[in-house]
Amino acid sequence: MSQISQVKTYDNPEKLKMLFLKRAQRKVRHDGTISVDSNLYQVPPVYIGKKVKIRFDPETYEHIYLYENGSCIAEAEPVIMVDNAHAKRGNHLSFAAMSKGGKEDV
Repeated sequence: MSQISQVKTYDNPEKLKMLFLKRAQRKVRHDGTISVDSNLYQVPPVYIGKKVKIRFDPETYEHIYLYENGSCIAEAEPVIMVDNAHAKRGNHLSFAAMSKGGKEDV
């Protein structure tokens, strides 16, 4: 069998580009994020606590792709810190209420 018969050709340049992305593995944190080069990215919550394989272009970090069994399963989204800082939170702690005897089970 000659080597030329083992050569694969790709018509789609995007497919070829995906083969040359940097590969890494990350553990998804309890808040559904991963860290790549000190930047946070959100991943689907189904992967919380699991290790995921990722691929990305280390020059741009524009797209972070999650892979499983050699197939792209999702794209991680960058966490926008400003949006997260202004998110409404429920179940506020009130130290004034605690000093008056409320919320003892905190």
